[in-house]
Amino acid sequence: MTSGRAVPTIGVLSPLVSGFYFGAILDGVAQAAARRGFTTIAFQCLPAGVTAADHHNVPYETMRPVGWSHVSGFVAVVHAVTDSSLAAIVDAGKPLVLVSHETTAVESPVVVPDNTSGLREAVRHLIEHGHRRIAFAGTMAQPDVRERFAAYRAELLAHGIEPDPTLLFETLDSLEGGGLRAASAMLAGGLRSTAVVAATDLNAVGLMRALTSAGLRLPADQALVGFDGAEHGAFIKPALSTVVQDFGAIGRLAGDLVMDKLEGLPVANGHHVISTRFRPRQSCGCSGGLADASRSRQPQPAGPETSTRPLVRPLLDELADLHATDPQWTPEPAVLAAFADCFAAALTTDDEQPTVALRAVAEDFWPVAASLEDLVRVGALLRSGAQAWLAARGPGDGTVAEQRSRMERVLSELALVFVAAQGRDQFARRSWLLDSLGTQYAVGMDLLSSHQQDPTTLTWLGRTHVKAGVLALHERPGETDGGRMFVRGSYDPAGQLAGVLDEEVDERDFPPRALLEAAAASPGHVVVVLPVVSGGASAGLLGAVSPVQTRDDTGRETFNQWAALLAVALEHRRVLTSLREQQASLAESLSREQELAEDIRRSEQRYALAAAAANDGLWDWDLGNGTVYYSDRGRSVLGGTLSEPIPRIEYWLDRVLTDDRPGLGAAIDRQRAGHGAAPLEFEHRIRTDTGEIRWVLCRGLAVTEGTAVTRIVGSFTDVTDRRELEDRLRHQALYDSLTSLPNRVLLLDRLTVAMRRRPPDHRFAVLFIDLDGFKVINDSLGHVTGDKLLVGVAQRLQAFVRAGDTAARIGGDEFVVLLDDLSPTADVPSVTERLQDMLAVPFDIDGHRVAVTASIGIATGRAAHQSAEDMLRDADIAMYRAKTRQRGSQAVFDATMRASLVNRMSTESRLRQ
Repeated sequence: MTSGRAVPTIGVLSPLVSGFYFGAILDGVAQAAARRGFTTIAFQCLPAGVTAADHHNVPYETMRPVGWSHVSGFVAVVHAVTDSSLAAIVDAGKPLVLVSHETTAVESPVVVPDNTSGLREAVRHLIEHGHRRIAFAGTMAQPDVRERFAAYRAELLAHGIEPDPTLLFETLDSLEGGGLRAASAMLAGGLRSTAVVAATDLNAVGLMRALTSAGLRLPADQALVGFDGAEHGAFIKPALSTVVQDFGAIGRLAGDLVMDKLEGLPVANGHHVISTRFRPRQSCGCSGGLADASRSRQPQPAGPETSTRPLVRPLLDELADLHATDPQWTPEPAVLAAFADCFAAALTTDDEQPTVALRAVAEDFWPVAASLEDLVRVGALLRSGAQAWLAARGPGDGTVAEQRSRMERVLSELALVFVAAQGRDQFARRSWLLDSLGTQYAVGMDLLSSHQQDPTTLTWLGRTHVKAGVLALHERPGETDGGRMFVRGSYDPAGQLAGVLDEEVDERDFPPRALLEAAAASPGHVVVVLPVVSGGASAGLLGAVSPVQTRDDTGRETFNQWAALLAVALEHRRVLTSLREQQASLAESLSREQELAEDIRRSEQRYALAAAAANDGLWDWDLGNGTVYYSDRGRSVLGGTLSEPIPRIEYWLDRVLTDDRPGLGAAIDRQRAGHGAAPLEFEHRIRTDTGEIRWVLCRGLAVTEGTAVTRIVGSFTDVTDRRELEDRLRHQALYDSLTSLPNRVLLLDRLTVAMRRRPPDHRFAVLFIDLDGFKVINDSLGHVTGDKLLVGVAQRLQAFVRAGDTAARIGGDEFVVLLDDLSPTADVPSVTERLQDMLAVPFDIDGHRVAVTASIGIATGRAAHQSAEDMLRDADIAMYRAKTRQRGSQAVFDATMRASLVNRMSTESRLRQ
């Protein structure tokens, strides 16, 4: 039972509830709500399975008042619902704030990014680079894009450049596909521009792909600027210059405004603007370094100076332009002061203690250098601050040469701290991606197995990050107006939802208050409500307590996929339940001896109709005379035609593949034996008359007369498509998409198995392979050639390894070979040398003769490894030793290599500085 305690709640209406845009806005609202004691419910307004790429083309229905009894005020994001729904919210007296949504249906505050200043700054920057013919690409259907286009025109006119209407290229949407279409139009027109401003970063990525595929060089042949500040823009090549907007800040402001209205504070209708700024990188013609940043930076007001504050003054003046992991990250005053004091102490003494203290405080300071380009900028800023501070102090801390040496040492120490933190952050991101892929695969497999376990129990949520969940289903699917709805499933590992199961719930009261209390007790979590739509009709609602998902790619949102798969599983379950009910009815009617003949005829007719609706084939085996009746659909599923006048069971069994016959025979024998055996349900393969292999689900039920089994009746269902889908999902999760070799997940699984074997003579080894010279080939001949080279290497590795070995690709040009069950006399270095010789043979790729060598690190099973990850890491360290010693060589891991690697990295870092 719930406590009855009211949980103050903000509702967010959004097309989707995760991803780098919708998820970031939701996260901002949730942060603002949590600060003021509110919890947050996010309502997905698109039908499950519709992606962000399609949401502009999906007509929204009038919103049902789901959750209205809980929600005090709403934030509506980017046309999530119809204007009539917005009017209904206002008429109900609930405060409303819009995000990037223009409408005349209601008067409301509207939070929007500043589409003018940052865009004008970007156009001005291109003009400063010498561009006069600047194009614009975007969808004019969106009001914010129209504002950006107006700013583009205004800045051109301000510089005496008359906008050319032929240089406007419509994208139809804000995604990559729109950018691809715009690029095609630009190329078809002869590419009359020298630079292009894209309305969104995703449009810009699409433009990049199309223009580079056409052989153009960016930015030499076409400079490019985007808008959004999407994180991946810093990692593509060339790095994308962009106008940065903070989606989280948009959400935080929207959340604060709706709560201000709830508290009776004055809130003006109309636009509430979140500032944007231009961030130059390589795609506009800049290097992305300090000089570019200073050209675009506006002067910052000076703050109060202290004895150490000048050390970080240049960095403070630049923080507004830094684009780290969080664009709005600014050090807390206490962190900044501690960093400046430790920095000063390390610059004025050779003692180790100040440097140790500086390393510790730099761990809290590192997000200002969370990307490689920011690391370069921060290093230059700290250097300039240190030089100015030391010059102002004079020679009291030693000679100029001693001061310079001390400064270089301290800056090297800081760089090591920042680089190490970057590595941990990138590892965490990669781990999150692998975990996300594993979760999606596991959830998909669970929901695709709805014939084995009931999806309404929500046990599949145990494989996810969700803390608690509730599923409410309509009594009659499709009845959303006054129809009854009951809680049919709950996921409650912490025991917070006692009493909710099987309760009737009105849509205004969904989700149950207990779920809101569970979210309120979990900091950083919100309640997500998803529509479950089956066969075009509403089946119910799924509510879940979860952290906000902001890393999902657009179109692959986690919650959206779950709701779509759940809808399919529920429909599949409904069909199976109907068939089993009819089977039970058939068995009951067959047991009535006085009406046996008539009942059999009627039951077969009903069963035939049900089977026809389900696209199943029927079979009826008379055990007395050995004859079998096969329906036309049954013969079709088995892939043959009836050639004998009285068909026998062999017509079916002779087509079953040899490996599947024992299991099927045992299942049939249990039916023939009777004794209350469960209904027959067995999946097996058959070979049709044309030689095709199909998967068939066979169901059957024994019919008795007295105590004797006289007949077995059942159905055939062709499940080939489902089995192939399951196989594809398994392959995608465990194999590399380019080379079809096992990926890291499968490799670690097989390595773990090898490590668990205990025979004293069991020997195995891991070879960590890195291709020398691959980057040169990839950069000079292109990624297509590089990919073909990787495929060729994979093929040679497959030909080299034995049947019990594993060759895997774990990323980029890195491969791993697991040599398992080696003989006592096997010489691993000799085996490795033969492998290197094989890989060194040149490859012929598209008329190019390319060659690479392989640096290989060896870790053997005799070393003390705690886990498969440890052994793989040690092989990687040995590879690094081989590569630094001589490319194309090999090295066997020993424990001294770890310390040696750390010392070498420190030395190389100092040399680079």
